[in-house]
Amino acid sequence: ADIGVSFLFWIFAVLTQIGTNLHNDYADFVKGADTNLRVGPARATQKGWIQPKTMAKASSLILAAAIAVGIQLVSMGGGLPVALA
Repeated sequence: ADIGVSFLFWIFAVLTQIGTNLHNDYADFVKGADTNLRVGPARATQKGWIQPKTMAKASSLILAAAIAVGIQLVSMGGGLPVALA
């Protein structure tokens, strides 16, 4: 396997995971799921460490970067997968 493609796919996966986690933090705060009674690791938006609008922007930017990497991977692979064609 081409190490460059493998590395790009790793970047895509990491960006997707980070973007999803940030969006989940934002969405749980907006829905009221994260309160002071929440058990588990601290959530940045709920704790007030990051403003909700900033968290939403960060999530969107990171997911946009993942999409850009994904488009690059698709172009390297020869086009759209059959399921999307």
